[in-house]
Amino acid sequence: MIATTVQINQVQTPALKEALALASNKEILVQVLAWDSCGTCSYEPNEIVAVKYKEDIVRIELTDGRATHLSDNQILNYWEQIQKSKPVAEPSQEKVVSLAKESGTAVYENGCKLGFVVRYKSWFYAVGEMLVHGKGFQYSTSRHSSFQLAADALIEQSWTEEVA
Repeated sequence: MIATTVQINQVQTPALKEALALASNKEILVQVLAWDSCGTCSYEPNEIVAVKYKEDIVRIELTDGRATHLSDNQILNYWEQIQKSKPVAEPSQEKVVSLAKESGTAVYENGCKLGFVVRYKSWFYAVGEMLVHGKGFQYSTSRHSSFQLAADALIEQSWTEEVA
């Protein structure tokens, strides 16, 4: 079990909560550390002594007395890159859209529904509805390693203007 230090009155952002959840799994954490070092360093799960955080920085303490500091966004970004580098059989867009309509979580911003986030296997898909000229509604999907990243993608997409 990894020791986690929690400070009273410290607010955890959604990104920090996700990063700490990933960091609580030593198998994931050693992969993130290897990715951070561009493969020049490798660690074993038993070399991780503790995981602590302050604000949005995660401190990983190792058995040799060293420590590595990563931001919550670095951990999430590295883990997403690691997952993308693994070959994965992509589901069809129709399958993802169908799942999103049946069991997806709707994402709203300023009272407007932007789309859905749905989990399929170990990935979250952001499914957005777009009105395409003369074609009615078309769905676009993007794959992410976390729910929050998928929801953020929908929000970002809502700010992107469609060019005719």
